Amino acid sequence: MTYQVTSPFWQFVDHWQTLIAGVLAVLAAAATIYFTMKAAKWEVDAANEQIRTSIRAERARIARESLAFFSMLDAALGFVVQDIETARGSVASPQGDAYSADVYEARQRVKKVGFDELRAAMIGLGGPLSAPFLQLDRMIDEFRADWIETMPRGQGLLNKRGRTANFDKQLNEIAEQVIALRGLVNIETARCNSSLAKVHGLIDSSI
Repeated sequence: MTYQVTSPFWQFVDHWQTLIAGVLAVLAAAATIYFTMKAAKWEVDAANEQIRTSIRAERARIARESLAFFSMLDAALGFVVQDIETARGSVASPQGDAYSADVYEARQRVKKVGFDELRAAMIGLGGPLSAPFLQLDRMIDEFRADWIETMPRGQGLLNKRGRTANFDKQLNEIAEQVIALRGLVNIETARCNSSLAKVHGLIDSSI
């Protein structure tokens, strides 16, 4: 017994079944490609977001480390300011070009508290502060080193005497360098705070 299709719809399907199968195959392939590309895009977007998150975290870390560095540098400069005032007050304004034990003691009062640690950190965090900091470092060394050893007659001990010439001038130059360096510290601190605020803003907006 032969079955005959009488429905117009199934007659159409029976007549065009090869074409319909081909169209369905094309649609299936197109759907596969679409969802594959969609999934790939999701993966790329997720990877890019992970990269952006890592970059923001790294920027935040650098900004925090820089702020800690600038805070330590500012504190060290504050100690230099105190030492300058102590040195000024320890002797009367030296005159002429002579050498004095009191001036030697005054010159040694200007110290470099924390400078060793700061000098090491300058490599990664100093940036535009490195040159003026190293200049201040050198100026203090030269100020402290301006002395001689003498042995008075009849005494077997060496006496250390600081040079009176340029005492006030050198102190003033050191003080001016500290002021200039502190100005740069304030600028860099503001820049880091702004950068940190932007990073936190990006993180908050992405949550």
